[in-house]
Amino acid sequence: MRNKFIFILVVLALFSSVRVNASYHYKITAIASAPTGKGKVYASNSDSDTPNWNVSTTEAQTTMEGDQSYWNPLSQTLYLYAQPETAYEFKGWGTSEAQTTGLSEGNPLGVTFSSTESEASTDWKKTRYAIFSPIQYRITYEPGSGTVPGTNPQSYDIESSDVIRTPSRDGYNFDVWKVTSETSGSWEKNNPVSAGTTLTGNYGDVTLTAQWTPIEYSITFSANGGTGTDPTQIEYTIEETVTLPSNPYFKTGCEFSGWKPASAVGNWKTSENYAAGATVTTGKYGNVTLAAQWDEFVDIVISVSGLKNGESAIFTVAKGDATLYTVALSSTKSTITIKKQLPAEYTVTPLSWSWTYSMTAPITKTISSSDHTFSFTANKDTDAKEHAEKSNVNWKP
Repeated sequence: MRNKFIFILVVLALFSSVRVNASYHYKITAIASAPTGKGKVYASNSDSDTPNWNVSTTEAQTTMEGDQSYWNPLSQTLYLYAQPETAYEFKGWGTSEAQTTGLSEGNPLGVTFSSTESEASTDWKKTRYAIFSPIQYRITYEPGSGTVPGTNPQSYDIESSDVIRTPSRDGYNFDVWKVTSETSGSWEKNNPVSAGTTLTGNYGDVTLTAQWTPIEYSITFSANGGTGTDPTQIEYTIEETVTLPSNPYFKTGCEFSGWKPASAVGNWKTSENYAAGATVTTGKYGNVTLAAQWDEFVDIVISVSGLKNGESAIFTVAKGDATLYTVALSSTKSTITIKKQLPAEYTVTPLSWSWTYSMTAPITKTISSSDHTFSFTANKDTDAKEHAEKSNVNWKP
């Protein structure tokens, strides 16, 4: 009996010894990785560290090792920290560098090692990848009456390869964009930004204002079938008014009626007609030739019959709203000839009658009252010399 008791004590002692010594050595490592240029990482055994980001790198690790009893599950947590670089934001942790969804949140992130298996005694490592994304910024353009190309980027990030393009504006050459407003970013206020600048490496909201220089254009003159010395060429810009010269040309059988663009250039139109000495207001642009305009002359013959002694017929000859002549005919002066030009419209008003005549061919019109006949005849003027003499005097019938 005594021997049996001793045996039991020995077995218990051995069993107790095995249980006390039933442990293993563990070594756990948490690794943090970050893409170069986008952020930094830091690893620690504590969740209350203050990382020194000035010396942190794109890869960091922390290790813990010790002895663990088989009878107690391993449960240790190591901590990973992430810090984005300028113009990036931290999105979370992934198990691969390319992961974009299902990221683990937390900064620091607790990485827990937990096991009751003996394999935990090996060198056990867990790697987590810090995922960063470039921040999106806004670009505002102020073209100053110009047009911004539709391909100009409205938003961008520090990795964008987009290019800032050239705007357009009638009558101006584009110089540069100028930074007129910026947030705390890479842009500096009042700095020039050339067209063709790539956005890569820039960050921050910014307003770019176009800078312009007015283009210098020229106005030349054409006699358009006449003869004489051309006026001096005029240089001008879209911001300047222009005074046109008087007519220096002469054309047989014609009278100068104004200047017209020989062709449509810039915003000059062939339908425009400018008087000699006229002022052209600001806003015009383009190299233009102004051609002299000529009206051919006609004889306007006006006569009245049936007037008795002491009677008279008073009428006017008008061009548009402007009265050119007031004419009185009588029994002793029943016909008068007025030399005027084509193709203007003339309104002849005898007594209480009126009509409008636009010269395209010789014409005679006659109207009658109960006892008077009024005749109006127009023919092309072929007597250039006579016209030249009369056109230089202030002649009225």
